[in-house]
Amino acid sequence: MADKEILPKSSYEQFIESESIPIMRGYSIDDLRTLPLEPWKRKGGKGAYINLEGTSEINDAYVCEIPRVEVSTYSDICLRS
Repeated sequence: MADKEILPKSSYEQFIESESIPIMRGYSIDDLRTLPLEPWKRKGGKGAYINLEGTSEINDAYVCEIPRVEVSTYSDICLRS
């Protein structure tokens, strides 16, 4: 059996790897609530990418846990001004 040909990474693959959060690959995810999440600087919380096999990167998703913030929202600030 011949070795698998290694293809160069797509710009999308390079991008999601540069985010430094877990990338969960497989045919399914048993429980989204148990995914390992890591700090995600761009989103300001913790997150993980989901890359389902057989979807050719057109059906990816992510889980993002956004922390509660005690600061007023932008609309609250505008209304109080």
